[in-house]
Amino acid sequence: MRRAFLSLLALTATSVSAQSPSPATLILSEKFGRPMTVGSQQGARAALQASDLSGVAAVELFHALCLTGEFDAASFTKAAEGSATKLTAQEVTLEPEGNTSAFRQNRYVTQGVLANWWNGSEDGLKNRLIAIRDRGVTTTGKYGSFKAAGRQCNVSMTLAQVGDLQTMADRLGALTGGVPIKVVIKPKWADGSWALPGSAKRVSFAVVDAGTRAALVHFTIQEIEGAKP
Repeated sequence: MRRAFLSLLALTATSVSAQSPSPATLILSEKFGRPMTVGSQQGARAALQASDLSGVAAVELFHALCLTGEFDAASFTKAAEGSATKLTAQEVTLEPEGNTSAFRQNRYVTQGVLANWWNGSEDGLKNRLIAIRDRGVTTTGKYGSFKAAGRQCNVSMTLAQVGDLQTMADRLGALTGGVPIKVVIKPKWADGSWALPGSAKRVSFAVVDAGTRAALVHFTIQEIEGAKP
């Protein structure tokens, strides 16, 4: 009986962990627009219970949160709190480590989705563990060798049914109204970016593990001079 009870506790803990992203990690975008987990060398999205959003619906959520209104924290917060996706505010807390000060930032979460606005300040990030999942390969290191770039609005998620990647990319391109820099579509991964006319902003997306019940998807808009595609 005791063994069964302990097994039930373990199962419950796993279920809660899968649904609740750790408040001790965050996802930012580095200079190529790739998603970078800060605070761990494990990808933060892998712990999420996958959302039932389609790839196109995910694009439209990103558009609603990051591409409407002004490009600032207030507009992002207003969009997140009014979203039909029922996002909940959560504070990210990275505790002090050595000479690195504490880092705190609000983000919004729901099943399978993490969304945040970052003002570009690196205070409290130096030397923290990082992981970048790109085209199916995970790169690990410390913040400093790999850095986030530019003010940015990010929406990262795990999707159970991402759908056709070309359709998703086409929808993102249409909603941004941007000029394509480079878009690559493969069976298991896709990524690309668009330059927004008349500004230093770039919109990027990245998908890995497409075709599985846990496709990892990332969208970002960054304000960054001379950003590389």
